[in-house]
Amino acid sequence: MATIIPDWIPSKATQGEKDTFDLLKKLPDDYWVYYEPNINNKLPDFIVIAPDLGVIILEVKSWRIKDIHAADNNKITVLFKDREKSFKHPLRQALEYQWKLSEVCENYPHATALVHQEGKYKDKFIFPFCHYVVLSNITRDNIDRVENVDYYEIFSPENTIFRDQMLEMKDASPDKIGSILENLSYPFRLSKPLSDEQVKVLRSIIHPQIIVEDPAPRSLTSPCPPLNILDHRQENNASRIGDGHRIIYGVAGSGKTVLLIARSKILYDRNPEAQILLLCYNVSLGAFLKEALKKYPKINVMHFDSWAKNNAISRKPKDPNTQKVETDESLGKRLLEHLCNQQGDYSHYDAVLIDEAQDFPSVWFSCILEALKDPENGDLLIVCDGNQGIRPIGTISWKSVGIKAKGRTSRQAYDLDRNYRNTEGILKLASHFTSENIKNNEDSICVVPVDPGHAMRKGPRPMLYKCKSHTDECRKILHIVKRLLEGKATLNDEPVTLLPQEIGILYHGILKKEKDLFNEFIAELSKTCPVTWLNNQDTDLRTKIFEQSLKVQTVHSSKGLQYRVIILMWADMFEPHKPEDHDTEQRLLYVALTRASELLIVTCSKKNEFIERMVGSGDIEGI
Repeated sequence: MATIIPDWIPSKATQGEKDTFDLLKKLPDDYWVYYEPNINNKLPDFIVIAPDLGVIILEVKSWRIKDIHAADNNKITVLFKDREKSFKHPLRQALEYQWKLSEVCENYPHATALVHQEGKYKDKFIFPFCHYVVLSNITRDNIDRVENVDYYEIFSPENTIFRDQMLEMKDASPDKIGSILENLSYPFRLSKPLSDEQVKVLRSIIHPQIIVEDPAPRSLTSPCPPLNILDHRQENNASRIGDGHRIIYGVAGSGKTVLLIARSKILYDRNPEAQILLLCYNVSLGAFLKEALKKYPKINVMHFDSWAKNNAISRKPKDPNTQKVETDESLGKRLLEHLCNQQGDYSHYDAVLIDEAQDFPSVWFSCILEALKDPENGDLLIVCDGNQGIRPIGTISWKSVGIKAKGRTSRQAYDLDRNYRNTEGILKLASHFTSENIKNNEDSICVVPVDPGHAMRKGPRPMLYKCKSHTDECRKILHIVKRLLEGKATLNDEPVTLLPQEIGILYHGILKKEKDLFNEFIAELSKTCPVTWLNNQDTDLRTKIFEQSLKVQTVHSSKGLQYRVIILMWADMFEPHKPEDHDTEQRLLYVALTRASELLIVTCSKKNEFIERMVGSGDIEGI
């Protein structure tokens, strides 16, 4: 069965489009079918990527022969309820779509993969483009019975699929259906099928929302960076999220953020005039999202404090007496009052999307509903994971804040129990720090069980370095970093040389008496390679996550981010000092462990409950 995007057809589609949809699904497994893709504001009914044939554009019409009042090769006039309506000839319409698609292909940065590189056909496409009309309610017999008009001159059998042919194909094999398409007027069959890479390029042209922009800096700038796109599951998931209030849960590394970015692009492409807001909790993730959507400047991307500030509500500075800053709840209440007074962004947005929503207090969601033009039915997509929250699970009631969650929550339907980021070894270790209280309450934030077997990649076991002191840990980390940068370390038994920006060093965030030691550590590390300390209190650099440098940051600020290698330093600082802090500290450690995509290194200098659990699990290599 072909991969079809989206894998459902909307109720607004004509019956002819629905019949064609069902037919195209039966094409061979390596075919890709797109329904109404947006090609520079043109909407062909279907585009088919056939690796053995090329690219096919199909325009479907549900006219009946008796309804056609007049026709020529340019225009068809159809009679509807005693009223005439003229249409551009569907074959000409399909041809214009073909021209537009080929033009986009020619100007695409990765177009070299689609053209001959040398010889007689240099710079010509290695595959043909073809276009056809589907007349879902007109048979060849209908055409034969018309007197005085030769409709075959208008609807040529060489590029028209009639209803009787559709019925013939209904029970045919996938290969037979493909052969019927080829036998229409296809110029040639490819001697060599399109490669996976060439299909990947075509998919990114037809459905550009699936392109995953890599905002990470590179030491060598390239006019054409590598093309990263969603896989077919993720592509379909982004396309089939329904309208209205939607809550999606997923484990760390499952692609929640990627899904959110793709969904925001789809909403924009559907309506470029729509006001769209994408919110998150922390500054660093906000900077990442903004960079990932830099080609969509009309989508407003902010962390919550920045959005509040845009509404003239800034978080109050630290109280000199208590040394505490304003709480999230207090900030939210002041913003809510501002919006309820119909000021600022009151009733401004058509759609709001929220990443890492498990960190939002209830009042923030109330603010967001006030900012929607239609709080009851407007597009509100909430993405979260109870395992990564900084607040106790169960503190939010969707119903009480006006969010319609019942029947609109999902995880397995979007494959968000799979893990694309971490290796199986990393996920095994992290799974020991997930919540034991698995909740599936539709009225509150859920905890999705983490299954290491759902990791999509293999890799080396995490490593634990037991040191004598925090000072000793700093020396060990400096040694490890040098080896990684000099190519003296291995990943999967292969030597690897890492760039500084591929390494992240995380710490708990509570420095206190260790601050002087930490400053010395940063200074020594900076002698080895460029370093950006994102949470430096003297210079707040939380938006500098794209610098060509090794990043040092708190675990809180790393949410939503990832690095090839994570070094978690002073891991013994993850320790609950009060019983009520136990779950919060455990979730924070889970976040830290799941930031690594290939190699996880943990250092500690004393034992505690969590370190003992790591060692006892057998899923970390002690050194």
